[in-house]
Amino acid sequence: MPRKTYCLFIILLLHQSINAQIECINGKAGIYPCEGMNLLAHMPMSDIGGGSGNDIWGWKSPTTKKEYVLMGRTTGTAFVDISDPVNPIYLGNLPTHTSNSTWRDIKVFNSHAFIVSEAPSHGMQVFDLFQLDTVTTPPITFSSTAHFEDAGLAGQVSDSHNIVINEESGYAYLVGANLCNGGLVVVDINNPVEPTYAGCYSSSGYTHDAQCVNYIGPDTDYASTEICFNSNGSGGFVIVDVTDKTDMTLISATQYNMRQYTHQGWLTEDQEYFLMNDELDESRNGHNTRTHIWNVRDLDSPIYMGYYESTLAAIDHNLYIRGNLTFQSNYRGGLRILDISNISNADLEEIAYFDTFPNGDGASFSGTWSNYPYFDSGVIAVSNFGEGLFLVKEQDCVDIQLKVVMEGTYDVQIGEMENGLSVRGLLPGQTPVSGLAIATPAGQPYTANTWNYGGTEGRAWTDIDYGTNTIDWVLVSFRTGQQKNTEIAMTAALISKDGSIDFPKRCALPELSNVDSVYVVVEHRNHIGVMSPQAIPIVGGVLTYDFSLEDSYKDITSFGQKQLSDGTWVMYAGDGEQDDFPSYDITGGDKTIWVDSNGDFDKYQIPDYNLDGDVNGADKSLWDFNNGVSSRVPK
Repeated sequence: MPRKTYCLFIILLLHQSINAQIECINGKAGIYPCEGMNLLAHMPMSDIGGGSGNDIWGWKSPTTKKEYVLMGRTTGTAFVDISDPVNPIYLGNLPTHTSNSTWRDIKVFNSHAFIVSEAPSHGMQVFDLFQLDTVTTPPITFSSTAHFEDAGLAGQVSDSHNIVINEESGYAYLVGANLCNGGLVVVDINNPVEPTYAGCYSSSGYTHDAQCVNYIGPDTDYASTEICFNSNGSGGFVIVDVTDKTDMTLISATQYNMRQYTHQGWLTEDQEYFLMNDELDESRNGHNTRTHIWNVRDLDSPIYMGYYESTLAAIDHNLYIRGNLTFQSNYRGGLRILDISNISNADLEEIAYFDTFPNGDGASFSGTWSNYPYFDSGVIAVSNFGEGLFLVKEQDCVDIQLKVVMEGTYDVQIGEMENGLSVRGLLPGQTPVSGLAIATPAGQPYTANTWNYGGTEGRAWTDIDYGTNTIDWVLVSFRTGQQKNTEIAMTAALISKDGSIDFPKRCALPELSNVDSVYVVVEHRNHIGVMSPQAIPIVGGVLTYDFSLEDSYKDITSFGQKQLSDGTWVMYAGDGEQDDFPSYDITGGDKTIWVDSNGDFDKYQIPDYNLDGDVNGADKSLWDFNNGVSSRVPK
């Protein structure tokens, strides 16, 4: 396709609605880079009222059980029915109270939306969300149910950067407003249509964003209080006791190394840790996206634990936590989902993502603004500056529990394999222990001819990415029948000392969610490949098979696996040439490549049949025993 035509095609895709689920396969959902997340729908700005996008929140009707997206725009607030997330319906627009603004923020309490903006004289709009249940001829133009601006002697609330709501206490906190030195302007919204001014906290200066909660954390000094965890821009991380709205008091104010602009953050559900983003550290300090980690078990003395650094340079903007996951809107990096289950050790891991801005990942102010990950349906709503609304969902993942054992490295005395390669730092991407050894380039080893597998698993791996029990990489594929042409999925994975196969990606093979049973094939770079003797059923989202318990597939003229003295079935060692077709064979060619490398040591080598890092007589002995063995697993 000519270059200009291709570019135009991309632009058109970015600005048209998508009303059909697009699965994430091989790292893409249509034009969008992804991992472990499907695109349900995309509505460009022109389909939801126009302007540019900003904040986003959600609401589920207690009456109809429908889910709705509330998305801020420069010109107002859009309301979208996502009860059928593949076919969302734009219901209408609540216009800005005064003028347009880049900044508009929305939160929900008691089935009412509360909306603020940096537009002058905007105040706070209140909108009864039950109106959405009754729309029959969308789109329509809505009106505010109520409006708040009078803060009594404190003055008139004109503009606010953000709004924070503690849904348990029924108080809203307007931050970055024209009053209270930009600090907390407290509004009682327990009667949503009659909000009243309750107090002001200005002692710590400007607050950019906050999370305010009824405190249930471990610091007993603050039991049964209401606490705000504030991101104060250049003022750092500030914690305030807001229990008494007439006498709110500072608990702590803390900085951290290389701070630029403390933007926003969220507590873990046990209120022991706080994740924070700094909006300017990427562009000013020149590093990749950093998520800052705080231990807040002692509110008087928060401890900065360090940071998680992404592989991208994108600016982080807003994050939220649900269970053991954090959902991050990182501007040009899109939506990133991190597992925080090991946060006590400052160890976060990215497990999925959906890049709503496929044109680059640099540290620029474009792409996704925010996300809402709290819908019961699992739908995640993502807002973008110019690209509109995206509805995405984590893929249904099959839990794959496989086990296989390889001859040569298996010790019948201890009942497990020996991890000589990883101990000596010879696996791809590791640092060799010996100064004489040459490091193996990172990346799974099955890109070579014969396999021609193009997966990116292990592409940037180093020592820390490998477990202490790792033996080597294997190539795992799944077929609906016995023939190669029925293959539906393939991935590189790691085999451990006990034979268990670990998959680098959390949702390794979403294709498996569409079938009831599969044949499992495991290949290794110098062992004969094996296939399960029958199709293995997927039950309750789990696929389980242990090759070590029985012989693998074979016909009357071939071999499957070798059974050792302890009863364990193992893959035959010695198939280093791997160019035999239509199946796997151990022949003179496999001896020839051993001869060519005999005497090599401290290397990641094909003819190292026992996987100890050296090519020597022990490897030839394995070939001697197995010469002539063939398999009829179709290649």
